[in-house]
Amino acid sequence: MKAERWLVVTPNWFGDTLFATPVFRALRRHGSQAYLAALTVPRCREVLDGNPYVDEAILYDEEGKDRGVLGKLALISVLRRHRFDAVVILRRSLSRTLLLTLAGIPRRIGYTAPRSRWLLTDPVPEPAVRLHRADTYLGLLEAVGIGGDRGGCDFIVGEDDRSAVRRLLAERQRAEGQPLVVLNPGGNWEHKRWPAASFAALGNRLIRECGAAIAITGAPSDVPLVESIAAQLARPPLIAAGRTTLKQAGALFEHAALVIANDSGPLHVAASLRRPLIGLFGPTDPALTGPYGSGPFAVIHRRDGCPEIPCYHPDRPPHPGMSAITLEEVFARACPLLPTHRHASS
Repeated sequence: MKAERWLVVTPNWFGDTLFATPVFRALRRHGSQAYLAALTVPRCREVLDGNPYVDEAILYDEEGKDRGVLGKLALISVLRRHRFDAVVILRRSLSRTLLLTLAGIPRRIGYTAPRSRWLLTDPVPEPAVRLHRADTYLGLLEAVGIGGDRGGCDFIVGEDDRSAVRRLLAERQRAEGQPLVVLNPGGNWEHKRWPAASFAALGNRLIRECGAAIAITGAPSDVPLVESIAAQLARPPLIAAGRTTLKQAGALFEHAALVIANDSGPLHVAASLRRPLIGLFGPTDPALTGPYGSGPFAVIHRRDGCPEIPCYHPDRPPHPGMSAITLEEVFARACPLLPTHRHASS
């Protein structure tokens, strides 16, 4: 059966939704005229905006309008009207799989899970080996005869986003050829963050020894963290935290000679844009959720002190492996990725 109308159920996080974008690319190449839609949560909608392989993003607001029985029935009605031929379920979920079954989608492809396997028409065995999350998602398509590629993820930045960032960059003039290094010290969990003092010390070395200009990105909730780092720098950085959308952060990354980030959504945005980057990992495993695709990427991972990797327990204290990452090793990785320009500090 060659489906003409596909639905893809995406995960609930920025990074994982980016890892799902090769699935849409593979489906488009499989059926160039097919209609491709995503069922996604509101906070991940921006990841898919502008994606040329996604015809529509249908929002599943489980905490808002789709909450409760009436909300679920309304969503089922929306899905029924779309008359999808097939759905690829990337997020293992009994409730979502049941919704898709009640919506009458005839072909339901997903990994076998004890609670929802009986609702799938195409149950796919779990991979026998540990794979990167993006490869795990592509494995569902390959199990039903649709090939994918490992060329990286897709994140689309618009001209309006680029214009906004040009205005932002005008606040801090750079010398011609002076490399811009973007630091992203945030992360959705405290124990995934490299210490703020380490980011500040790194920024100062990049300023003094590499002549770098520094910009610091982050969510609105990261502003106090970012301001504490900025206060320790030898030269005032461009503070972009809380002032950009995710798309505008991507536009800022396009100007960067290097991005240095904890394991976070912005790290994966930079990787999707093929920017030189260094990813800092502790409780999570870069083999599973590291930068995906080809690019000038470097990863530093310290497993110290955690009984399990990956460790998805946000209530735990800061991961000791993050503190074990040294300034020297990050700086040593950064230098080869930067232009040879040197700008003497005053």
